[in-house]
Amino acid sequence: MDYQFLAKSMMSGAANVPLPLLQYHHQLGLSDADVLLLIHLHAYIQQGQVLPPITELSTRMSVSQSECYIRIQRLIDQKVLKINTEIDAQRRVTERYDLTPLWEKIALQALNQIEEAQVEQKAQLDMSVYALIEQEFSRQLSPIEGETIANWTKEQHSNELIKEALKECVIAGKKNIRYIDRILTNWRNEGVKTLEDAKKASEQFGAYTMKNHTGSTRNLTSEAKPVKPFKMYNWLEDNQSK
Repeated sequence: MDYQFLAKSMMSGAANVPLPLLQYHHQLGLSDADVLLLIHLHAYIQQGQVLPPITELSTRMSVSQSECYIRIQRLIDQKVLKINTEIDAQRRVTERYDLTPLWEKIALQALNQIEEAQVEQKAQLDMSVYALIEQEFSRQLSPIEGETIANWTKEQHSNELIKEALKECVIAGKKNIRYIDRILTNWRNEGVKTLEDAKKASEQFGAYTMKNHTGSTRNLTSEAKPVKPFKMYNWLEDNQSK
């Protein structure tokens, strides 16, 4: 027989081993020997043998039957394997290995890892905002100020909105956390959710302030007279006047 043909035949009968089993088995407290046993059980189930004989399993694993029993029981105790009992229409009782608990644990582990990565990424972004504010303020922030910044994240203010509020704060010459906090609060009350919304809101406030300082809107479109630079909207004064 051609060895290449034989090799291809072997490949066609290969078991489909989920990669996450190899990635997360240590996190689940499974040894390499446990994984090998689970792969054998998975292969049997794929081939339609839902309750392979212990004699075959122990032979494949190169262990005694008693050792094979012990390993299977340990997997059941770890809640990664279970044996289901089924009764058919003729009242015949059959048993089958079920690896559903294993796949569920692996899926949960994968989701937890994704969530942890997202939390870590978010923490890094929060730290970048914190460092940026310290840089713009040219001083270290107090613990209370750090708490306020953390609350912005809890209140679902995006980093881009926080940075935009910081930008307005610096331009207005109001380098304090309370001023940024007031901007974010007003934006939230006005339904501002994107950077574009924030810029539009700032333009509207800027136009309103310019109108109040010039006493007329004529200078806004006048080409003959230069328009004085308008003063940034003072969020703190607006809040105090209400």
